[in-house]
Amino acid sequence: MGSKMKKLAVFTILAALIVVYAFYISSKNTSKPGEHPTEEVGEVYKLINKDLETSYPKTPRGVVKLYSRIISCYYKEEYSEDELKLLAVQTQKLMDDELKEHNSFDEYYSNLKEDIEKYQKEKKVISAYVIQSSVDVEYKTFQDEEYAFVDCTYFTNGKEGAARVPEKYVLRKSSDGKWKIVYWEIIEEEDSDYE
Repeated sequence: MGSKMKKLAVFTILAALIVVYAFYISSKNTSKPGEHPTEEVGEVYKLINKDLETSYPKTPRGVVKLYSRIISCYYKEEYSEDELKLLAVQTQKLMDDELKEHNSFDEYYSNLKEDIEKYQKEKKVISAYVIQSSVDVEYKTFQDEEYAFVDCTYFTNGKEGAARVPEKYVLRKSSDGKWKIVYWEIIEEEDSDYE
């Protein structure tokens, strides 16, 4: 009888440990509304929660890279309406005041939603992007303000096939030393210089 009691005690302890471990795992992976688990956090969550006050990109190329990460999510990732708005807010933090004056948040957000719908109808996504090398970024001073010119090529895939979209970003250094996007335009392939 003694050995049966020992086996029962061991079995009970093992069962209790399994229950505690299962509870630990399930509580670790449970998130409250508006929160995400700490493991395998998606790109949208990372971008929304990036603190641009303390970790703003230090270079024009870094700004274009962050902007490109965000716009890639617009067309490729899954997100809620609230998350899309928060992504748009992050995008505007990368924009120069002059650009924001000509493109209010409401106008930007409305145009963005139309653009996303168009991409969805065409089943089009930004599959990749390539930003020109840091050494090839062009810097100029005009009327005592510093500007930078950064080329980036976006690769898209959709119902119509694959395409390359080369763009040039113009950034200006703000009074607090942050590079902000003033405008961008599609450029001719032969004018671009990529790494």
